[in-house]
Amino acid sequence: MPRYFIELQNFTEAEMGKTMGLMGVSSLLSGLIVTGLSDRFGRKPVINLFLLVGIFFPLALLFLVGSGWQMPAMFLAYFMFGTVPIVLGVIPSETVPAHSTAKAIGLLAGAGEICGGVFTPFLCGLLADKFGLRAPFYVAAGAAVIAFFLSFSLVETRQAS
Repeated sequence: MPRYFIELQNFTEAEMGKTMGLMGVSSLLSGLIVTGLSDRFGRKPVINLFLLVGIFFPLALLFLVGSGWQMPAMFLAYFMFGTVPIVLGVIPSETVPAHSTAKAIGLLAGAGEICGGVFTPFLCGLLADKFGLRAPFYVAAGAAVIAFFLSFSLVETRQAS
């Protein structure tokens, strides 16, 4: 993403740094707000909503370039990351027997690291080399759409309070 901002959106390094910092703030806030909303309204509806919102992050990067809407859209769409602690920690903790919780969380985290930390960067690098720096964001948008549709198969672990 930093390379995309500098090379294709002509950000200075300082602007890129501020933008990446803003995404960090969004991620921090979403970890608090989205998880809190899931306690109040239930896991599944909150995950469905914020995965839908997350589809717009790569789209904002690609199609709102230079507009006044890009940063606010990116900031809000990045709230998708607030679903991560729910999916990787809360739902497994509420779903499996207590003696298997650590194994379930470890399995999910390991699978995520292998797919998201090994295979996807390799694939996106190949696509970026062949089609340009925008290609990984199309992959991200596609992955977000898939995650959104898969989220409907979740079984609610906490009803709205």
